[in-house]
Amino acid sequence: MATSKRIANAAPVQAGIAGANALDGAGGAGARKRSSGIDVVRPGAGVDSKSLLESLGVVDDLMQRKGLSNQQATLAGVRHSILRQLASVHGLDADALTLPQLSGPEWVKRFPDSRSTAELERTFKTGVDAFIKSMQDGHATVKVSSTYRPLERAYLMHYAYALAHDEVKPKDVPAQSGVDIVWDHGDPAASKRAAQAMVDAYDIAKEPALHSRHTEHKAIDMTIYWAGTLTLVDGDGTRVTIDSGPRDGTNRKLVKVGKTFGVVKAMFAGDPPHWSSDGH
Repeated sequence: MATSKRIANAAPVQAGIAGANALDGAGGAGARKRSSGIDVVRPGAGVDSKSLLESLGVVDDLMQRKGLSNQQATLAGVRHSILRQLASVHGLDADALTLPQLSGPEWVKRFPDSRSTAELERTFKTGVDAFIKSMQDGHATVKVSSTYRPLERAYLMHYAYALAHDEVKPKDVPAQSGVDIVWDHGDPAASKRAAQAMVDAYDIAKEPALHSRHTEHKAIDMTIYWAGTLTLVDGDGTRVTIDSGPRDGTNRKLVKVGKTFGVVKAMFAGDPPHWSSDGH
């Protein structure tokens, strides 16, 4: 690395300024020593794209250093500031860039699951719609909570669970395109608490997969219940009467009816609302 690098900090972004100040203080002094002399400066009007890219490279290098794990949020703020200024230099919309944010329950509102069967793969959708109609015609209540799950949400759910259960360390969580989250709070206990808060807010029933039938448009989560006797027509056109319990989606006779529509109840325990193209 060169003897001195300039880290450009975009002045309009408060978080970035705070980050530069933090690095320029006691915490940053150590960083400069470990990096063979890094100057944190505020850019003037003459800062160009090349300088910003060099600064970005320096910040990315710092973010990979184990000795600076407690500075991840600060560095992420500085990185965001540099990206905003790069966007401005190239005539792009700087406001479209999202600020890296620490993990926590507020992430649960982002990248929501769809509840529409229109998001499902065509063949599976046809069976699901027919199955739901048959149940509703028999006066069952059907409440859909999830169909298609964006990859970004699957990523957040998967790693929040993994961190909360000590299956991975914050620094080892891979990045996901489009998800500017900072898992490492600089303190293992704080990182784990934030992950657990996400797990609770997602109301996760079992360990979420990174890739599942939900991300493939081939699964649906629905709560089903009825009172008394349920009479419906299965996928083969046969009239079926269900007069035994439980009067919900786990009823064995209802599960058999679902299969005739190509809608298979979850083959694993711990996820009662889950149905898919093959039970997975």
